[in-house]
Amino acid sequence: MKKICRSLILAAIFVLSFAIGDSFIAEAAAQTVRIGVGIGVSQATISSSSALILKDGQGKRFKANKAISLRYAGKNRISIGKHTLKLPLEITSKGLLNFKKVQYRGAIRAVDNGNSVNIINVVNIEDYVRGVLKMETNPAWHLEALKAQAVISRTYALKNLGKYGKKGFDLTATPDCQVYRGVNAETSRTDRAVKETAGVVVAYGSQLALTPFHSDSGGATANVSEVWSSSIPYLCGVKEAIPYTSPYSSWNLTLSAQQVRAALSKLGINVGNVLNVGVGSRDAFGRPVTLLVQGSQGTREIKTHQFRMAVGPSVLRSTFFTINGETRPVVQQPQRNNLGDANAPLSSEEEQTLITLTQQGAFSADEMIDMLMHPEKKKTYLFKALKKAIPQKNTSTVTNRPMQRKANKSSAGVFVFSGKGWGHGVGLSQWGAKNLADQGWKYAKILQHYYPGTTLTRK
Repeated sequence: MKKICRSLILAAIFVLSFAIGDSFIAEAAAQTVRIGVGIGVSQATISSSSALILKDGQGKRFKANKAISLRYAGKNRISIGKHTLKLPLEITSKGLLNFKKVQYRGAIRAVDNGNSVNIINVVNIEDYVRGVLKMETNPAWHLEALKAQAVISRTYALKNLGKYGKKGFDLTATPDCQVYRGVNAETSRTDRAVKETAGVVVAYGSQLALTPFHSDSGGATANVSEVWSSSIPYLCGVKEAIPYTSPYSSWNLTLSAQQVRAALSKLGINVGNVLNVGVGSRDAFGRPVTLLVQGSQGTREIKTHQFRMAVGPSVLRSTFFTINGETRPVVQQPQRNNLGDANAPLSSEEEQTLITLTQQGAFSADEMIDMLMHPEKKKTYLFKALKKAIPQKNTSTVTNRPMQRKANKSSAGVFVFSGKGWGHGVGLSQWGAKNLADQGWKYAKILQHYYPGTTLTRK
């Protein structure tokens, strides 16, 4: 049973549609973040257009030239020329700071990292977002789309403060968190988007919301529970409000049986020689949630997200695909209840699945009698059984049952994935947000569409 949260969200809106206090937002606006811009380096050069001011781990202050070279000198120590200082070392200047051809606002901090040092940019949250926006979206897009991205990038950063606290910083400057390039990434248009949304964050109740985003949903976003096994009400799948096209609206990927087997091996799964790959289950919008992989040593059911990450997220662009020419799913708006139309008759494929589950002992005697006496309940029992069949922590399951999608058999050990979209599919779709902005939507409405039930708050 797929968790369709529309009705829950509608109820939550009435309960949670209040603004967070000004103190919360004031704290967010004044917050500094620590960005790891050089991890595990043995030496580094820091420069500025003005003199550098140094403060070592003992609180001593020194005035230096416009450029200094740091070298790790052992536990909690760093050398600058003939001088050895105690870590952490903080560097400031009246001018911008330079490290590895990138300019930074705020301060540069060097902290011990075992046998090396971590170079960290300590910067105000608003300046951080200025250095992120161009790297995470297209600065030429509609201003409202840029504003939406600014808000979720700000929220993401504040929500993840301390993520790498043991290493002395909050976030990396890489795609692992958000790509950050300091002053080098600032533009007049992205700066305007940051300024006009200053302090604005996405909240759910009294807490900052999780605001994942991706490039292109392919027509509908994914439910977070079917990607990362977390249950978050406002990260349920939603259909794109207005259809659009993007460079990723249609793509094809061909994988050999050997490549599929190699991907499974990364997940610790061995089915022997891969004979067949098919869709095990789909969400309400037609996006595959699980795959059935049949091999010479049995069949495994795995989450499509796990499979995509094993193949490579830049190789298998999304989980919204068909395999070997099966009917391409059409995105439909789900019904209000969790089972869609629970009284609708089962399709031939669902009937076969029900029979297979019955043979595997998925239903008790009372449940089978209830289905016999009340055929309209078959779909309810089917979805309950399917939900139990997919483990929450490790979604690969062993079975010797036959593949249920014979149409997906490969030709000479080749599997063709025909898909749409790019990314994990959870939260905001950047191309979808661009389209909505182009159609006149304001950034607040865009964010409420992709994170239903949340509120926007600002100073």
